[in-house]
Amino acid sequence: MPKNQSRVNTISPVYREMIEKVTDATCQYFSVTKDQLTSEYKLSNARHLCFYIIMENAKGVYDYDIGKFFNRKRTAVQYGIGCVSAHVNIYRQTLGDLNAIVGIANTFEKKYEWHLQPISIQR
Repeated sequence: MPKNQSRVNTISPVYREMIEKVTDATCQYFSVTKDQLTSEYKLSNARHLCFYIIMENAKGVYDYDIGKFFNRKRTAVQYGIGCVSAHVNIYRQTLGDLNAIVGIANTFEKKYEWHLQPISIQR
């Protein structure tokens, strides 16, 4: 496979659904549309929260696959995950935001069997 080609088609339907539900939950939590979430700079923190939740719960999904869903490069996904990782241990609000989004996503109707785990502080 060429280096720049995305492997997004190799994501299992279960993980694809999970990513879509995390995105929907984030949009609901921040009262924004998917277009706004994927395109507006001022919503980068919300996108970063999505990246983090997905990477914590979908161990078989790569950063470039996530980037494809959000029209971003893999380096943007890595940067976002790094930002959230640094903030989770410092700011209680970030942990609250993450777990609120996880809670919303877990309430959506699902076609497949998956469940997002609550995010905890890693020490």
